[in-house]
Amino acid sequence: MLAVLPVGLVTLFLAHQLNVWVDEAYSLQTTGAGLAHALRQAIHFELQSPGYFVALGAWRLPGGSFFWARLFSVLCLLCTLPVVARLARIHLPDLNPLWVVLPLGLHSWSVYAAIELRAYALVVLLSALLMWLFHLGYRQQQPSTRAQLAYLLIAVIAVYVQYYVGFMLVAHGAVLLAHRQWPALVRYLLGMAAVAVALIPLAWVVPAQVGGYAFAYERPDWPLAFKSLYWRLGDYLLPMTAEALQPVKVWGQRALALGLLACAVIARRRLLRSGLLSLAAAVGVMLLLTLPMLKAWGAELVGARHTIYLLVPLVLLALSVAHAALGPRAAAALSLVIMLASATSVVDRYSGLAKEGDWIRVARHIQASERAGQPVLVFRAQSALALRVHYAGKNRLVPLPAPSNLVTWDPGAEALTDEAQIDRALATLPGGKADEYWLVTDAGYRYMSIHYNHDLLERYVQRRFTVQGRAKSFKGSSVRLLRRRPGGEG
Repeated sequence: MLAVLPVGLVTLFLAHQLNVWVDEAYSLQTTGAGLAHALRQAIHFELQSPGYFVALGAWRLPGGSFFWARLFSVLCLLCTLPVVARLARIHLPDLNPLWVVLPLGLHSWSVYAAIELRAYALVVLLSALLMWLFHLGYRQQQPSTRAQLAYLLIAVIAVYVQYYVGFMLVAHGAVLLAHRQWPALVRYLLGMAAVAVALIPLAWVVPAQVGGYAFAYERPDWPLAFKSLYWRLGDYLLPMTAEALQPVKVWGQRALALGLLACAVIARRRLLRSGLLSLAAAVGVMLLLTLPMLKAWGAELVGARHTIYLLVPLVLLALSVAHAALGPRAAAALSLVIMLASATSVVDRYSGLAKEGDWIRVARHIQASERAGQPVLVFRAQSALALRVHYAGKNRLVPLPAPSNLVTWDPGAEALTDEAQIDRALATLPGGKADEYWLVTDAGYRYMSIHYNHDLLERYVQRRFTVQGRAKSFKGSSVRLLRRRPGGEG
């Protein structure tokens, strides 16, 4: 396929050039010590369905570099493209499939997923496979038994990769019910019973994982949840993240929403007679199931990357509605709008060739100037995990206030509460107190209700150290060389 080349070039380049950030550092820790370790960590530390982490652990057995690990996600996205092309031929048979494949393959969230050491790219692939196999196995005039069996297998794998993909299984059952396809619905429900049996082990896992999010956070009310869902649709249909373009996004999303509603009204009779109604029904059910998650957890814990199972069906539905109302040119025009919006986001997000922290450049900066005996203090501790992937210098990395707890996820434990924590961290260094330290700080001042108290660290530094030269700022991080004041306690 022609689309594979540009998508592959963009994602491979970025996967090679960009630093690992905190979430990816967690994935490397989870999957770097064998499959049994990956399974345990996925359940008890990551608090996620374990399938992706076990798969990534197996993928990493031949090689341990972060680029090799990222190739798994890149390949997941590239494998999605031919499936999307088949979906395009089903729903938009007289439109060139490239008008569907390219906006999805080069979508800013697809690119994000492909260069991320998390499950997102695999979720996109599995959601596309479920849509395609559902059509072959349950919706076409001569259903394929092989497709039904494949659908059930992929359904089990999908839920073991991400719990939220289960919303699509509910949506597909609702489609068969709405169309009164009783024989197909019976087969589907019997198949879902088998899927449920295969998922029984998760029944012991999920309650404990939900309890792992025990830190306090403000739960949104229903109006805010609906608003979050509206903006989530914009994340996928008009993905513009650049701050300067936010007024364009606000008005553009309004215009796009009104335009698609108008198209649906214009083509309502055609929609009722076509298979597009089943696609609309499936998307509607998934949105209805996503809404309570946004209400329960909020848009930060259920971000656009977590609901990426909506990406393929939502973009396909929008293109299909435009095509049904105004023809192929309208669908192509909407495709171009999505690609242009995605391009602005990709440039905005990766123009500096750095993810959050810019840890490759931080490591290079320290290594270019450091001398032995200058420990590297890192606040917050989780950022030390990401910096350690790229740092190969002479000195020891010292996480503040203490090394990350990789047994249970506890973001509150990384907050500073008093200066004694810093003293204890420095006391762990061999040879006692050093005269000079490198200090690396990140920009994570707050997470939900947790305040990490950077100001406490700054007061400690001002009282006990002098800064040598000027601080060097990177993308979400800062580096300073500190010298202990004469008679200082630090």
